[in-house]
Amino acid sequence: MLSIGGRRRLMTMARVEDFNVLSGAAEAGQRVNIDAYDETGFVVDGVDIRGAIVCFGNSTFRWNVSSIADVTPDSLAIFEAIRPAPELLVLGCGSHMVPVSKEVRSFLRKHGIGLEPESTANAAGTFNVLNEEGRKVAAALLPATEIR
Repeated sequence: MLSIGGRRRLMTMARVEDFNVLSGAAEAGQRVNIDAYDETGFVVDGVDIRGAIVCFGNSTFRWNVSSIADVTPDSLAIFEAIRPAPELLVLGCGSHMVPVSKEVRSFLRKHGIGLEPESTANAAGTFNVLNEEGRKVAAALLPATEIR
């Protein structure tokens, strides 16, 4: 397991009104931090999550994809529902950055979301920095199949 950061927090959600994935997290001290990753998953805020994930300002979800070929507009449908939409999606492609399909780029552009494809290692770090700065950023991360 490669460590990215050292913070650990317990997050709780008491009311539906509290569920705003892109704002309010800084005031509550609940910004998501990707602590570590390996070839099968991630540690996010001290919680071990196996498989791919999607992270927003203060929330993390399992993502039902297993390879970059599974990243389609349908797999990114959550971005049609999130308001406000993130300004940027940092896409962790696995061990190395790979080209993203024209359909995915068009889908995100249609929703006003920029795209930054990177290796998962770089994407996790980029997300952590931008999220800590309070930017409206999301990360969609595939596990890195090769750890160097």
